[in-house]
Amino acid sequence: MNILADKKKIQIITEYFYPVVGGMELNILNTSKHLVEDGWNVAVFTTKNNRDQKNVLKDRAKIYGIVVKRKPYFSYAYSPFSLGVNYHSSGVICLANLSVRPGIFVLLYALFLKIFGWKKFILIFSSHGQFGQSLKVHPSIEFFLKSIIEKTIGVFLINSVVDGIHAVSETEKNKLIKAGIKSILITVIKNGVDEDAYKYEQEQFLKPETKDLVKNLGDYILQVGRIERIKNFESVVKALPHIDAKINFAILGPDENRKYKNEILALVDELNLGHRVHFLGSVTGLAKYYLMRRAKIVTQMSISEGFGSTLYEAMTQGCVCIVSKNTALEELIKDGVNGFCVPATDYLKLAEKINFILEKSDKNLLTKMGNANITLTKDKSWRNIATELSRFYIGYLNSEK
Repeated sequence: MNILADKKKIQIITEYFYPVVGGMELNILNTSKHLVEDGWNVAVFTTKNNRDQKNVLKDRAKIYGIVVKRKPYFSYAYSPFSLGVNYHSSGVICLANLSVRPGIFVLLYALFLKIFGWKKFILIFSSHGQFGQSLKVHPSIEFFLKSIIEKTIGVFLINSVVDGIHAVSETEKNKLIKAGIKSILITVIKNGVDEDAYKYEQEQFLKPETKDLVKNLGDYILQVGRIERIKNFESVVKALPHIDAKINFAILGPDENRKYKNEILALVDELNLGHRVHFLGSVTGLAKYYLMRRAKIVTQMSISEGFGSTLYEAMTQGCVCIVSKNTALEELIKDGVNGFCVPATDYLKLAEKINFILEKSDKNLLTKMGNANITLTKDKSWRNIATELSRFYIGYLNSEK
């Protein structure tokens, strides 16, 4: 399917972008850099913020060929025309998640253009698990009001003006439909993994300090993710006293919520587990996959997940995984088939499953689980996901009237 070169433009509006690390940011970065390779012109309009600092990033950047334009948050949220988005050209405008500011404005302006026959662009809503987030996860007035606006004005505008929706999981798709969004608009394109995930044979290129780190950890459980409350690291910490005292817990991910990290550290002290819980910070590339491959178990006990990219990465390494129920993680892990699913806060049930794995109560089953995970994640590189996303965009561009 060929389209004119001047239509192969994507303008992405998102609150955070590189170097912020989260599932949505990684999706945008990793798909966009491959779309650029395929001849797409990609621009990202975002804030100058990272998750814990404001106005610290440069106004402009070019990352893997992606043009990045940043504004202070006030301009991004309250002066949307100042962002520089071209609403009067063809191509694709992608709204990443539905923030009230500037998301509702973008949808209202697109509706205005559509009513008068002036809308030339394809409008895509890219949903990454944050639509209608549970108040149990974010108990605040701000999220309560956001949820109301999303499920009323937001749903109306999405159904009225959005051409297509990219959801990253069936769980997210079902959540959107439940909110009242037309199912015909939604296409599920899941996340991918780095090419490094498939470079098993390149272990000899690892730095000595990476191998020393793994050696010093001994036998360990690994959970990967930014240090944020939604990731629920405390369930594994609470499970540790109920499993073999030689087993450590390694946490791999950047500090994003210092208050929450301090709460974990306080819990570690209370349970006298300081020698067993290790914060490793951010580790990338081959080293990250080496840490996954050497783990006895990989956990992902998030209270809420739109997809679960780090779990996907661990699956490529043949890891046996334990995940939280009632999240999109259950799309990746089927209980008793290629891993185990337990309630997010039930640390005793979690300890029971950990012991089952550590004691190799059914060695054949555990081997099958690891092999199944390798098979399920075969050929799921970001390169392939970007190709799928390109076809998704082209399909809409070619159907323009």
